[in-house]
Amino acid sequence: MGQNPVSVAIGDFNRDGKLDLVVANNLSNNVSVLLGNGDGTFRTPVNHGGTPNAASAAVADFNRDGKLDLVVTNSLGFHVAVLLGNGDGSFQSPATYSTGSEPILAVGDLNGDGKLDFAVANVGAGTVTTLLGNGNGGFQQTVSYTVPAGVISVALGDFNGDGKLDLAAPDGGPGLSILLQKQPFSGPNATLSSTSLSFGCRLHFVCQCTTQRTLTLSNYGNQTLNIDGITITGPFSQANNCGTSLKPGRFCTISVTWLEPQGPGFSASGTLSIADNASGSPQMVSLGAYKQCFPTARNNTANDAPCYSTNGELAKKKIGSGFKTALAAP
Repeated sequence: MGQNPVSVAIGDFNRDGKLDLVVANNLSNNVSVLLGNGDGTFRTPVNHGGTPNAASAAVADFNRDGKLDLVVTNSLGFHVAVLLGNGDGSFQSPATYSTGSEPILAVGDLNGDGKLDFAVANVGAGTVTTLLGNGNGGFQQTVSYTVPAGVISVALGDFNGDGKLDLAAPDGGPGLSILLQKQPFSGPNATLSSTSLSFGCRLHFVCQCTTQRTLTLSNYGNQTLNIDGITITGPFSQANNCGTSLKPGRFCTISVTWLEPQGPGFSASGTLSIADNASGSPQMVSLGAYKQCFPTARNNTANDAPCYSTNGELAKKKIGSGFKTALAAP
């Protein structure tokens, strides 16, 4: 196996009626699959990469094809990796889905649509995040719930007998938080994860700018939310995966970009508007940007020119006859 195996999950990965093992190897950034012989022994491990800081692992059929799949958390990162099974003991390349910091997960059908979802305890952030499955092996980011006392794991169960899965999240101390699912609102519902987004440039060795933010639009109603349009004003743009409707219990993500970090002025404002058939339409999100410094373009290599990057790439600036790597903007 790999280095520092930290967790194991069990399932029949090659559908021969014999139980197999999958082991998460934290330091070698992979998982090992050990196919069972049916007599208590196992074949030589086969490693599958693409799972950095592999921690907890869970097994289920996420795309409903009758073949077991695998999900692995990243103990030092902000995502989980899903590896769809081929039914012969091998797995496809991982697809990653964003979570909070240091995720630990549980698997279950959270919204009652017959498709498996994730409940993720973000240990480093003190939150619980839900990712809803689309039934074909993909998952959709949703909102996060703050657990004031902190969280170190999560478990699912119907604690109040209403037919809906609830969450239990221990805090590592004497406490345990219970998150009960709410009854859906009557009619369509439009709930935003935030009603304001802030952008800006700040001086930290060099001028660094935050130019992108995301928010989630959720339908907690019992009827379909029809989306007539999403518009934006000010020096901002938006992209989304909402389409024209959201079924009950579904979510979509809207990404907003500040277009003028290098433009004139110290501040900017705008509004994101969502027209729909829910109460309170249009749903409004205020947008604001403020500059403590002015960045220069990445291709400006003049001596002592501050470096600027908005896509996470390292920028460089000319210092005398050479180049010095500088901090990139987030």
